[in-house]
Amino acid sequence: MAAAQLGLACVAMICVASVQEGWALFVTAFQQRLGGGPGALVQVSTAFSAFVCCQTAAVPLSGHVADRHSPQTTLIPAALLFGGGWYMAARAESLAALSLSFGVAAVGVGAVYATTTAHAIRWFPHRRGLAAGLTSSGYGAGAALFLASIQHDVGVHGAGVTIERWSMRLGSAVLLAALLMRPPPAGHQQGLKKAAPEQSSAAGLSPGEMVRTELFGWCFLVMMLIACTGLVVTAQLRPIAESYGLLERSAWRIGRPAGGESSVLLVALQVDMIFLGLLRPLWGAVSDRNGRPQTLFASFALQTILATLLWLALTRLPPELGAPVLAWATGPTFAGCKCSRSLCVFFGRS
Repeated sequence: MAAAQLGLACVAMICVASVQEGWALFVTAFQQRLGGGPGALVQVSTAFSAFVCCQTAAVPLSGHVADRHSPQTTLIPAALLFGGGWYMAARAESLAALSLSFGVAAVGVGAVYATTTAHAIRWFPHRRGLAAGLTSSGYGAGAALFLASIQHDVGVHGAGVTIERWSMRLGSAVLLAALLMRPPPAGHQQGLKKAAPEQSSAAGLSPGEMVRTELFGWCFLVMMLIACTGLVVTAQLRPIAESYGLLERSAWRIGRPAGGESSVLLVALQVDMIFLGLLRPLWGAVSDRNGRPQTLFASFALQTILATLLWLALTRLPPELGAPVLAWATGPTFAGCKCSRSLCVFFGRS
């Protein structure tokens, strides 16, 4: 039963990931709708900022509700907001309409993220890091399942039709997963073998007490730095590739033009998602065993080294070598940073 509930949480997370993680596939279409040129790109980035802000606001609010009610209380409205907001984006022709539609979708995405993570931790309180990592891995590797199909549909049917179809498919899947979720039975936690205790007294605090702790402040700072790094790369991956002259080059064959599944953009997105899916539960499991602070330090130290090497490679190598580097190294470089969200699980009863 517990494994099935964890699986349902992962399914819901997989479905909502494509809006954010597949953003780069729609940048050109949105840019053309808003008039084209650098000014339109700024407007598209503004719409993405609206998505991030609304998602950020939705996560703590929906998480607070999820702590006190069944998963359906937040997930059913979240599925409707996610699917409906993304569907609205298919017809958005202005910055205001695009920002509004993605803001609505973002509220649904944030509610799904918070509720499914809380649901997984509730079923596996003795392995919070692993449970959070497995659930959030759906937000990484899960998106890779759809990226190639979405890119194909954009090329064949256009961005509008593609968004309409995928919003209905994925929104319906989230709704179905929500209807099948169940909270753990009474006494579930007492029947589990306890893991090694955390090196903090943060468990069992009220929300007001939690936000006043120094530990929460540091966790919030870490997550903010993660967002600044990971979301910028997600939103600006296409412009980054264009600025280095790599967008039309192949990720597989050095010196050859890109085509279909060999494009730098698609491969970079897929590799990024796959590494996220692999490393999030891995880092979470390591933190369960070795401690959250130590694992956070190790993940960020590794990411600093890899980011420096990536920058040196892109600025020193010729384009025919830079294309495979951008495609294959972006994911491993920033995955460690994005995975750290599965480590900030100091709070909560176990």
